[in-house]
Amino acid sequence: MFERALPLPAPGTETFFLWGPRQAGKSTLLRRRYPEARWVDLLKGEEFRRYLDHPEYLRQELETAPPAAGRQLVIDEIQKVPALLDEVHWLIENRGLHVALCGSSARKVRRGAAAYRELDLEVTHWRLPSGIEVDFVLGDLQAAVEAKASARITGDHLRGLRALAQEHPGVRRFVVCLEPRARRTGDGIDILPAAEFARLLRQESFLRSGFPGSGRPPAQRSAADAAERTRAARSAGAQNR
Repeated sequence: MFERALPLPAPGTETFFLWGPRQAGKSTLLRRRYPEARWVDLLKGEEFRRYLDHPEYLRQELETAPPAAGRQLVIDEIQKVPALLDEVHWLIENRGLHVALCGSSARKVRRGAAAYRELDLEVTHWRLPSGIEVDFVLGDLQAAVEAKASARITGDHLRGLRALAQEHPGVRRFVVCLEPRARRTGDGIDILPAAEFARLLRQESFLRSGFPGSGRPPAQRSAADAAERTRAARSAGAQNR
């Protein structure tokens, strides 16, 4: 038996994501590290269906019977019900709960129980020898995604995406996190609440534009619109002379 070298926080002290392919031993590792944890297993059909239809049940149940002090809450296969991330965010912000969010990085991103539109794309991982990395790269660098269990994204969270853009300037970059509102950094990284990212995935044009109703991101649209207005004004002025 090999001891795993991955260090995990003490029970009930931190919120974190644990990603990896299925059958890699994620759940076993968590059960050994947190034997007294409160466990939500979305591989169980009844739990998956209940939380898919009513994600608010998680908040209501934990409000009624919260985990004991010093005990971890674990949600396994969190990617199956992404709407639960909004409830987790509320519990972190308002009740101080600490949650281990475990998920699998399958090679296909599939439509799951009406939550996602199927995207026939490979999902890979990007890493530099220095250790800088990006969680998910979709397709042939059509998009790069970092998943962060944080309600405040800082520059440290963006290091991987910025390093990737130096080698591949055209790649679309996203951070999926617990911030309450979508925003964009000055260098074009979209920071999205999990529910907003799930909504974008349901759009066929997601990887072409990422923004409903236009093939250009907002900053590019604004610049293009301003240039168009300038050309129109010059043309009108020329006609009046």
